[in-house]
Amino acid sequence: VMTKQPLVLVFLLVFISYVSCHTIEEPFSVHAHLPSDVTNILLVGGTSGIGRAMAEYYATRLPRASVTIVGRSENAAKDIIAKYRNITFIQADLSLMSEVRRVVEVYKQSHHSLDKLVLSQGILTLNGRTETSEGIDYKLALHYYGRMLFIRELQPLFHGGSRVLSILDGKGGDTSKVEWDDMDLKRSYGTLAAANHAITFNDIMMQYFSETMGHDIAFTHAYPGIVRTTLTDNLPWFMKYPAQFLGYMMGVSPEECAVNMAQGMEGTNGWRCMDDEGNT
Repeated sequence: VMTKQPLVLVFLLVFISYVSCHTIEEPFSVHAHLPSDVTNILLVGGTSGIGRAMAEYYATRLPRASVTIVGRSENAAKDIIAKYRNITFIQADLSLMSEVRRVVEVYKQSHHSLDKLVLSQGILTLNGRTETSEGIDYKLALHYYGRMLFIRELQPLFHGGSRVLSILDGKGGDTSKVEWDDMDLKRSYGTLAAANHAITFNDIMMQYFSETMGHDIAFTHAYPGIVRTTLTDNLPWFMKYPAQFLGYMMGVSPEECAVNMAQGMEGTNGWRCMDDEGNT
């Protein structure tokens, strides 16, 4: 049995290791070039995690731009709206396609063009197939169907130079893992199957929209890496706490990830997959 002194030493070593691996920076201190003519930015899932950090990044770096965030919780958006005068909020249940269409119509009423669209809405859970009131699995609705619908419905606002970023997993797509005869997984649902479908469909979606909407628009599917967010809160305790420890030991802050994502999506036009450092 370990005495208190060795235990303290172990935790001290862990803390020193953590500090040595994570330099403390002011938020968004990393320089990244942003075009000065950007006026309209829409971030779906922008009330927490990476989406929120990207909203703050753009609001800070582009104070004249109109930054709109979409999310489920009005309470989660109150402080960011109060802090930044150029951020507005649209409340919506992003698991419903009817709500996606409503958000697009609301956005179109006050915006006639869109420079950047960031899609980061999502959930991490081990629950089985859980259908929304529209008959779509909740995870697939957030990770794929809603994202696809946002891009399709917002097409009239895109222009040459517009950029679309879907943050999920731009590294793990594999068409061999897709159940092509059960694409909505009503018969063969599983947590890994749902993840594989969403990830691969995001790859295919970005390629399709690039080919149909024009190569002068950038479509990027990004892998964010390990990021210290609250995404693991829905996991069982025996998975949540190890995941959180791993995140704090090996992950980056949402602010650092936001810079990597924002800088990475300024790359070439057409479609591509991107890693957690913003590289193709």
